[in-house]
Amino acid sequence: MPPDISERSENWLRDVLAAIRTVSIAAKEHDDSLEGVGYYEYRRNALYETKDRALAEIATEAAAVEQHSKGGRKTICLYFVDTNSDQWAFHVPTDKLPLEQLDSRQRVRDMEHRQNPSTDLSVREALTRLHRELGINANEFVKKEHVWDGTERLTVTWSCLPDAEQSSDSDGTGTPAASASDTDDDTTTTE
Repeated sequence: MPPDISERSENWLRDVLAAIRTVSIAAKEHDDSLEGVGYYEYRRNALYETKDRALAEIATEAAAVEQHSKGGRKTICLYFVDTNSDQWAFHVPTDKLPLEQLDSRQRVRDMEHRQNPSTDLSVREALTRLHRELGINANEFVKKEHVWDGTERLTVTWSCLPDAEQSSDSDGTGTPAASASDTDDDTTTTE
């Protein structure tokens, strides 16, 4: 269960935003790994759903909101300012967060966004943090727990979260070969 609002640390928003950024980067890395339906597609979809749910959960913390068209889809762009005065921006599809749900005071265009701050969180740390702080479990969004890659059965869920089937991998990430998206972060990607 997520902590009560009164139990949040001073850097709570920054910590949650860093976790969302890490999850978003990992999802984009899986975009590049797609070769049809399979392991990476199931993980990618679960990561994007986790990101969207987390952003919907903290949308009221946004300093500003804009509606954009990105890749032919209408999206909501949420701008955040954390305790270090760093600015963060993330896009959410309008079907995941309708503009009407947001406070009209947030609908302004006065934020000049720069690149999101970098983060050194692993995907495992980010998913664990989102589960702990917001009660969002990426494993709940995995459509298929296992896939067959032609030579072995791969576990799609993340073993660091509840409801995961433990895989036989040695590092517990649940990946076929500890992919970069579970261990390292590419901090140059923007949301």
